Amino acid sequence: MKILSSLNRLERLLYICLIIFSVYNCANALIQSSNFINKPFPGFLLLNNMMISQVSLKSWPVNQDKILSSYDKVLKIDGTNISNAKQAYEIVSNEPVGTQFSLVLMRGNKVLTDNVNSIAFKVRDYIQVFLIQYIVGVIILLTGIILFSLKPELITTKIILLFCISLCNWFVLDFDYQTTYSLSYNLNFSYLFQIFIPAFLINLAFVFPSPSNFFKRNKWIIFLPLAYSLVLFFLQFQYKSDPTMWQQIDTLVWVSIAIATIFITSYLAWNYVKTENILDKQRSLVALIGSAFGFFMPAVLAVIFIIFNYEAIGLLSIPVLIFPVSLSFAIVKHKLFDIDIIFQKIILYVFLTFVVGGFFVLSLLAFNILFSSQFGWNNPVFLLLLSALFVLAINPLRDYIQEFIDETFFRKRYDYASTISELSDAMISILNLDRIASTLTETINHAMLLDSEGLYIVDRESGTFKLYSSMESKSGQVDKHITQLENGNPLIEALYKVKKEIFKEDIESENRFKDQRGRLLQIFTELNASLVFPLFFKDDLRGILVLGRKRSGNMFSSTDIKLLNTLVNQTAIAIENSFSFELVEDYANELERKNQILKNIQEQLIHAEKMSAIGHLASGIAHEIRNPLNIIEGARYYLSSQLENGNSDETVGEYLEYIQNEVIRTNRLIDQLLNFAKLEDGRMENVNINSIVENVLVLSRKQISDAGVIVNKDLKTELPVIIGDSGQLWQVLINVLMNAIQAVKKDGEISIESGLIENYFKSGSDYVYVKVTDNGSGIDSEDLPRIFDPFFTRKSTGTGLGLSVSYKIMESHKGSIVVSSKSGEGAIFIIQLPAEEMKEERLNG
Repeated sequence: MKILSSLNRLERLLYICLIIFSVYNCANALIQSSNFINKPFPGFLLLNNMMISQVSLKSWPVNQDKILSSYDKVLKIDGTNISNAKQAYEIVSNEPVGTQFSLVLMRGNKVLTDNVNSIAFKVRDYIQVFLIQYIVGVIILLTGIILFSLKPELITTKIILLFCISLCNWFVLDFDYQTTYSLSYNLNFSYLFQIFIPAFLINLAFVFPSPSNFFKRNKWIIFLPLAYSLVLFFLQFQYKSDPTMWQQIDTLVWVSIAIATIFITSYLAWNYVKTENILDKQRSLVALIGSAFGFFMPAVLAVIFIIFNYEAIGLLSIPVLIFPVSLSFAIVKHKLFDIDIIFQKIILYVFLTFVVGGFFVLSLLAFNILFSSQFGWNNPVFLLLLSALFVLAINPLRDYIQEFIDETFFRKRYDYASTISELSDAMISILNLDRIASTLTETINHAMLLDSEGLYIVDRESGTFKLYSSMESKSGQVDKHITQLENGNPLIEALYKVKKEIFKEDIESENRFKDQRGRLLQIFTELNASLVFPLFFKDDLRGILVLGRKRSGNMFSSTDIKLLNTLVNQTAIAIENSFSFELVEDYANELERKNQILKNIQEQLIHAEKMSAIGHLASGIAHEIRNPLNIIEGARYYLSSQLENGNSDETVGEYLEYIQNEVIRTNRLIDQLLNFAKLEDGRMENVNINSIVENVLVLSRKQISDAGVIVNKDLKTELPVIIGDSGQLWQVLINVLMNAIQAVKKDGEISIESGLIENYFKSGSDYVYVKVTDNGSGIDSEDLPRIFDPFFTRKSTGTGLGLSVSYKIMESHKGSIVVSSKSGEGAIFIIQLPAEEMKEERLNG
């Protein structure tokens, strides 16, 4: 393994060195060639072996002179023997432009003489002979470098890189070898790289679109074309001074290039027809188109240029660029082939041009036939109107032609917008995961007719992806037992890593999957998957869509991928909505369960509170009744003993009075308890609260006088009447006033105030209030919440029912009684009642 790793590093180092060498050549050739601009030269280019180059322009003397010809070897210039081409350029450049030079030439075994006038190498010549070809060479080199950086492990990539390096150096250094000779006088790097191009083209046939079985069994075969190229270069180098042999070898090199191009083109065509692998078929088609444009188009253009005597020879290099670009595209963009779409657009625009152009010409002819005597051809207004008419008509016309082409030449495609709209409408109302899955798979299958597909949706609790909907392959390749993908599965990890669709071809070719390549390929095979889509909601993977091949045999196009991305995004949202709905349902069920628990607890608390109140009431009643009963029992015992002894003095009468008082007090207590337990409905009528206050003060005059209390009164006049029972309201006020009298000391003060509160608490209603304030001992803070509880009192006398009864009376009158107090600072009681008046019919009814 260490040896293999070392070899891989050395191999990569070799490629890097070749790339650096090529980049240097590009930079150096551009700098050196620019020095040749505007220099005098003999009207032809010389190879380093002093032979006249085939590269020339029709304006140069070599194309106008009847003696000079390509492959002629220059022996002397103006009688000076020439040892190398650079010396010939130096002789010419030292003289002004237009200077005549005598030449001694060798053609085969013949020695010829001729005269030429030097000319300047102009910018136009520079662009046609060098710059166009140079730019194409640089782009070809960049294509190879980019492909190698993306797919460094593929043998196909390495051969394409070597092919691009060879093609680039040939194009870039060709001019240098004929003009500036900056690299070497003895070694022709341009021809070295040119000679190896046939070898790399033949080797491509062994490994593209994928390595053939023959190559896998006989990898040594790759060295045979390389050996052949080395032999050619050795012969060319050996016979560089022999014009006849060098021309024959050069012709053999061009024949080798032609044979190699025909071979690779034929192989690609044969592979496209014969292979059953869809990816290889698509790759072969792309490369076949590239070879047709890249190799045969320059040949056709060369013939045309010769026939029409066209000078732009640099343009012949431009189509060559298409071949390496097509190879790179076929490898890198293996998953987005839109060849049929490209053909559709080509046919569409051809039809559109034909139809529109035909109508335009016919309309123009008809117009001129009809109106030639008036304004005819000379009327630009009609031409302008006709052009505007066709511009307006071209879009609807294009739609009709597109529909005709789809139906005639291609199977009718799915309606992109309609498919999205239908799925969106369906997903809006679906909250069931099974229906979501079946809707998605049915929509995709209807649109694309797949061999197999399935949708896995995550289980929120376990993290496992479970199969919800699937369509089995007709070939039966889908494993029915693959019903779930466990969390930690390499496919799930890969989807989290790339966060987009993964093709099976990605696993096979991309370096980022190399650590898990074997396991991922196994999973793809088990799932019969060609393409896997993740369904992400934000950063959470909600589902995995597994798609097989198309039944048509076509690859997934960019349009397919866009559509599928839209569909899976909508489905991910639908799944999330389903999860949210389930979560809300769970919360609702849990809330209902907890509400029931709380209700049960509340009922228990109410029951306990009732029992506590009953116990407290029973305790209070027992305490209050036991005291008079004990007194009665004591009096009865005393009277009984007195009667037994025959005594009947005044003491007996006194004890009988005790008994009578305690019986009356006990009856009064029982009445209070009955009033508290069931407050009788009062007799409601219109009441003036000030009248009740005045009545209470009059009847309490003796108690106020005995206590030595000062009462201050502030009753607002013209208060609205209230609805109430005057007797019950009197009872409330007398209870509050008596408590105040008992709380203050002698010379203490009590204030009684009445008034009106408008829009009480913004309820829209007015309230009449009576406020009783004293400066007595006040109420302790811990007692304040309990003062309205039955039997609660801190007095040595009293039952503790007065304020409880008052509170209940105020509730029955839809009013309130509130208290505020601090210990030692007195207390404030406020009685509030809604201000309303009973209607006449209510009073009488």
